[in-house]
Amino acid sequence: MELSQLKTFVQVASSGSLSKAGAVLRTAQPALSRQIRLLEEELGIRLFDRHGRGMALTDAGHQVLQDAGQVLTAVDQLKENISYTQSRLSGTVTIGLPPTLSDIISVPLIIEAKEKHPELKIHLIDSYTGYLLDYLLKGEIDCAILYDPRGTHPLRSEFLANEELFLVGPYDQQIECGDTIPFRQALPLVTLLPSRQHGLRRILDDLASPLHLELTPQVEADSFPALKDLVVRGFGYTILPIASLYHEIHENKMSIRRIENPSPRRQLFLSYPPNKPANRNVNFISEVIKKLVTKSTKAGIFPHLL
Repeated sequence: MELSQLKTFVQVASSGSLSKAGAVLRTAQPALSRQIRLLEEELGIRLFDRHGRGMALTDAGHQVLQDAGQVLTAVDQLKENISYTQSRLSGTVTIGLPPTLSDIISVPLIIEAKEKHPELKIHLIDSYTGYLLDYLLKGEIDCAILYDPRGTHPLRSEFLANEELFLVGPYDQQIECGDTIPFRQALPLVTLLPSRQHGLRRILDDLASPLHLELTPQVEADSFPALKDLVVRGFGYTILPIASLYHEIHENKMSIRRIENPSPRRQLFLSYPPNKPANRNVNFISEVIKKLVTKSTKAGIFPHLL
């Protein structure tokens, strides 16, 4: 069975005669008649009743017409999908990334986007969740990775991962990556943290409060590079996700310990403006981001993602 036979059958059924179908398809009647006959022979049924005024569908022909229509519709959709994926994207996509993820997402994202769609312009905004949330609500950016944006905000969000937070300190060869430390013992060591306006700090404060513990950092810095640099230089300990410290850990510039009882975690979401529908560019970038997160998970950059 060939698609040309199904197309001929549908057109003859619609036209009611070979002559009218031939005019539409620009094909001679004998050729159309032969295609209909071959289709009937292959299916083992009579599709049309022939009469002087033309051709009328049999009961079996009506059923085949319905099925043939679905097949041809599916083929047309397949062609459209192929055309969609192969066509080049252009325009600009503005993406918000938190500093703790920017280092590992930005470059691979741009590389893949430019390889597949060279004319697509990428505008990256590296900022904290509070600022990115505001940009999204105003429709100033197309999508952003946020830490737990749920609540009263009318964003459209897709869950990406659960991210574990670790105690991070200067390199100590006696500390292995699998070492653990209770939350109560970790907090007194922490001397470097973001301010209370930062989402990470709020997570730690929420865990400490029921235990009647208090965070008393000696230095508060909302600059992620500054926190990393201070730790590397031996100024103290902080609590961070290790995805953002991948290179420093493997270059023996930092040591990490898993925190337990309780274990601080935060959720990552890919969020979009509430009143700005995603276009092809945004959908493409979103798929690349989700693929990069999955790839990073398999590579062990993101530990314990659920």
